[in-house]
Amino acid sequence: MSNPSNTPKSKVNRTTITRQKVGDRVNTLDAVCAAGATSAPVTASTVASAALAGLKTKNLALRASLVSRDALLVSYRAQCKVVGGATASLDKAASTYMGSVDNLAAGDATVITGAGLPARLELKAVAVAATPLKLRSALGKQSKEAVVQWAAAPGASAYKLRANFTPADPTKWEELSSGGSRRRVVTAPAAAAQFLVSVASIGSTSTSDWSDPVMATAR
Repeated sequence: MSNPSNTPKSKVNRTTITRQKVGDRVNTLDAVCAAGATSAPVTASTVASAALAGLKTKNLALRASLVSRDALLVSYRAQCKVVGGATASLDKAASTYMGSVDNLAAGDATVITGAGLPARLELKAVAVAATPLKLRSALGKQSKEAVVQWAAAPGASAYKLRANFTPADPTKWEELSSGGSRRRVVTAPAAAAQFLVSVASIGSTSTSDWSDPVMATAR
């Protein structure tokens, strides 16, 4: 067929097809094969018609593979659900058995290992009371009163407070009441009196050291 020199020439836009996802590409090439089979220039060309036949064969083979793959995926997902359910049931049964062996053994490792299970020592955590920090004071509401408070200490279930109303003598400490509150009102011997306070935390198994003393001033 003649083509005047001033007429722009065209070529197949391959990327329109090759960049498609494989499923879309198969569908597109189905349409290409159908169109090629009705194209007079293609059917009249020995080379083009042979290439079209080869394309159709390969496209049909790929479609069959995709159908097979999709069926396997459906089966795989179904089996994953089955395996997940069976795993949960197995874990529950194992937990029930391990619990029954724990109760039966009552802490005896030989019974546990004899039942086919691994044993470990059960160490109970010991709560060690930490020394309270951030001890501070403020004037109280009433005459002779000072308010003392501090930050929570790890491991503490209660706190005890002591005061030294004679700061010049470091031995004159007297212990005040204990309790769970971290805020205490201390009554001094006189209005505007200055005195030292210190706090310690009480844990389930221990009592902390006394904190560094802080000077408090009564109203």
